[in-house]
Amino acid sequence: MKKYYLSFLLLFISFPQLSVSQTFSFDYGETSADVDLGTYVQFEGSITNTTNSLITIAVVKNVNEIPDGWASMICIGNLCYPPYVDSTTADIVGIDYNLSIQSIFNQNCTGCHDSSNPAGGLNLLSYENLMSNNVIVPGDHEASELYDRITRPESSNGDMPPAGSLDQDEIDLIADWIDEGALNGEKTASFSLDVVVQGTEGIGNIQIALLDVAYPEEAVTVDYTVSTTQSEMTLTVDHLIDWNMVGLPLVVEDGNVLTIFPDAIDGTLYSFGVSYIQEETLENGKGYWLRFDDSGSSDINGGEITSLTMSMNEGWNLISGISSTIELENIIDPWEIIIEGTLFGYNGSYLYTDNLVPGEGYWLRTYDAGDITFSNSQQSARAVFSVDRLEGSNRLEFANGTHANTLYFGENIPDETRLSYSLPPVFPYMAFDARFTDNMRNTEDGGKIQVINTNSSLNIHYNIMINAGEQKEWILATGVGEEYVLIGAGEITLPGGSQKMTLGKRTILPNNYTLHQNYPNPFNPVTTLRYSLPFYDHVKLIIYDLRGKEINQIVNSNQPAGFQSVVWNATDYFGRSVGAGVYLYQIQAGDFKDTRKMVLLK
Repeated sequence: MKKYYLSFLLLFISFPQLSVSQTFSFDYGETSADVDLGTYVQFEGSITNTTNSLITIAVVKNVNEIPDGWASMICIGNLCYPPYVDSTTADIVGIDYNLSIQSIFNQNCTGCHDSSNPAGGLNLLSYENLMSNNVIVPGDHEASELYDRITRPESSNGDMPPAGSLDQDEIDLIADWIDEGALNGEKTASFSLDVVVQGTEGIGNIQIALLDVAYPEEAVTVDYTVSTTQSEMTLTVDHLIDWNMVGLPLVVEDGNVLTIFPDAIDGTLYSFGVSYIQEETLENGKGYWLRFDDSGSSDINGGEITSLTMSMNEGWNLISGISSTIELENIIDPWEIIIEGTLFGYNGSYLYTDNLVPGEGYWLRTYDAGDITFSNSQQSARAVFSVDRLEGSNRLEFANGTHANTLYFGENIPDETRLSYSLPPVFPYMAFDARFTDNMRNTEDGGKIQVINTNSSLNIHYNIMINAGEQKEWILATGVGEEYVLIGAGEITLPGGSQKMTLGKRTILPNNYTLHQNYPNPFNPVTTLRYSLPFYDHVKLIIYDLRGKEINQIVNSNQPAGFQSVVWNATDYFGRSVGAGVYLYQIQAGDFKDTRKMVLLK
């Protein structure tokens, strides 16, 4: 169970120490250690039953005050319990078979067997078939043949050991051993407290209580202390003018925002929970919004963080990393809660990234609540989400000369990967942002777009690779009524400031009335008749034979402008099939009239 821990460095020498209760003693050795971050320490001891009866020992973590990312684990004998287990019990025999029972017969029974019966030897546990009755009845020495043999008169035959060779104390001890259950155990059980030290520098205090469950008032308590050996370092964190996303990459004594970032504007530190929360101090692993009057940098001094475990909420989390750059693929995510494609930094606008730089804040979205771990020693090969699905999509790149965001459309994204294209929550004071109003960066058929822009102009570069559909075109409409048809690649320039837009599809209207050739032609038995209307009009579509006789009227209604079609199944007014031959179809729409031929085969 302990093999996954790293090798450890202990800066202490262990000297046995003893605590004694009415029924047991606890030899616990050293109780404090100073270790490196990313290692573990094991405190060892032993519990000894001081009676001749079986006892049940309870071991409890009374106090478990350890920094975030640390874990403590109890081990008794060869059994270790997970860190979340704070108490357990173990049975310890009162009479040690090898030391107390077998030794009696080793000393007093060398002649109990001859060469014809070597199977039993001197081991009582192998005697079952060498005596006429039950050798040992656990819990009842009176019913045990062994007890009868050791208490027979000296003149009796078959006694073992030879009658009179055992004193009363030895006889009583054997009786007690049988009554205890005739257990092949030891009076002493090993104990250890393992403490994993990772993520955060600090001091851990753990108090262990041991008690015989029959005498709970006589508990023995031992306090253990673990502290880390910090590697001091200085990191320089750059910041932009105005709002930044920041974090605390080192362990510091004073996490006040103006101590860490002395050039920041007081009262502008915000964390994120369900909403934004104003803060005064920074904590390791959390991300924050913070405002500066000017661009510059801050030097932060403190203890190095090489590993950090953080508790994530379902949805968007504002986080920061450790003292070194961490690649997205090296984040330890045992429950697979990270939504790939959702790690975003900020440089005036959100930008997707695949690593976390010390001192910077980031957005990360998760499917569910759970823990993830950053570690500079992690060499995992966790698969990272690919954005290939967007490479063939249509694009709208919004740019203001300083920042740029790209939105995608026209491509169908499967529901199971949809959240990978979501965008972090809008911050009210962002310099620039462009998104669909459902907080996504892609859509299949269009949608409303929100643009935040603090500059004096806005350029929109578009690239259309997926058509809107048959007889349709992509349209971008601004909030002031301007419409732009998006064909091929191009650029649109608009005034600055925040704007709302709508992206959608529009049917392309024909310029003239047109009656198109039917398809297929020749046909049997169904064909499609197509025509174009530049305006809303009343339409008639009539079928004639070559003699000019009206066969059927398949359209007689008002219809909107656009490209229209109707199917004829080669029947007359009464639904009867017509014969093979050449037929005419004629359209009448307003002043427009046109006629074409078609051939029906049988």
